[in-house]
Amino acid sequence: MITIKEVSSKREMRKWCDLPLRLYKNNEYFCPAFYDDEVALYDPKGTGVNKDIAISKFFYAEKDGKIVGRVAAIINTAYNKIHNTKQGRFSRLEVEEDYEVFEKLMQAAEGWMKEMGMDNVVGPLGYHDLDTEGLLVEGFEYRCTFGSSWNFPYYADFLEKYGYTKDFDWLERRLYPPKEVSPKVLKVAQLVKQKKNYRDVASEYKRTSAFIDRYKDDIFDLLDLCYKDLPGVVPLPPPVRNSMVDQIKLILSVDYISLIVDENDKPIAFGLLFPDMVPAMQKCNGKLLPLGWYHILSSVRKPKAVELALICVHPDYKTSGCLAMILERITKNLIKADIEYAETNLNYENNNEIINLWQGYEHIQHKRKRCYKRDI
Repeated sequence: MITIKEVSSKREMRKWCDLPLRLYKNNEYFCPAFYDDEVALYDPKGTGVNKDIAISKFFYAEKDGKIVGRVAAIINTAYNKIHNTKQGRFSRLEVEEDYEVFEKLMQAAEGWMKEMGMDNVVGPLGYHDLDTEGLLVEGFEYRCTFGSSWNFPYYADFLEKYGYTKDFDWLERRLYPPKEVSPKVLKVAQLVKQKKNYRDVASEYKRTSAFIDRYKDDIFDLLDLCYKDLPGVVPLPPPVRNSMVDQIKLILSVDYISLIVDENDKPIAFGLLFPDMVPAMQKCNGKLLPLGWYHILSSVRKPKAVELALICVHPDYKTSGCLAMILERITKNLIKADIEYAETNLNYENNNEIINLWQGYEHIQHKRKRCYKRDI
């Protein structure tokens, strides 16, 4: 017998978070999330980091006394207000290969969202654009990244059988660093430095923490502006910003950060790479204690691969040449560190500016993620 329950305690939330660790045990392609951050999403007092942008419920399925499926139902109130819509989201779907379990889980999630006045559901989408999103539909033979995810192929079959259809896709690429920086990139970068007095302020810092403390708000403001028209995106409030910084601050290297400012010290372009943390996260199951931080910090010191997590240019400066400065700095540091490849994470399939950018590098387009939609 299948029973659907709503998470009603921290103890139950830990069981909810334990499910993917069991489903993907010894799976070489899966990367766990930070465990404590996932547990903290259960927020009965309404004081969590996402309180200003969303409300949510967490459902799980039990069969023969064992949890066999889970899903998060999210209503991003900020997004709905901005776009005058009644949209719900499902997130963090994990289920054993049992369609009946999946169906009952989705019915519970959709039922709550419908009670709350929603008339359509999209997903997988998280609380915001820097949260987990997308269902893998191509590229199952490749390992996911820390900023992405991996799922079993039957998830897409279940969703489509249930009535979900494609809303849009993201593409992921693997880029191979060249032996030297493109002469064209070097020429443009030098020109904008000399003629426009642009600077890459990240290169002026040796300590990553000092750089982030100084520029974190400028960076988030720039991201909010540059990404505002992409699907599912909302401005990130201070609690979310601070949580993101706390989560990744110790894993960042200033060598893999680029922040371009104009002649008035206004931030106009940003690029960020993560070191490959997946092996370390797999070793510790996303749990920082007792040895999780040791594995993670060890992986940061000399990674073989990196994730191209974020790149953006202020809309008013897209033809200014500042992007060449980002590419120059990052490419030089990748070559210096002997990085084997860089993963792009999720790029919206119709973002032609990004697609054209990667054409200048040896690469493969190896993974595809999908966002589904359904009226309720």
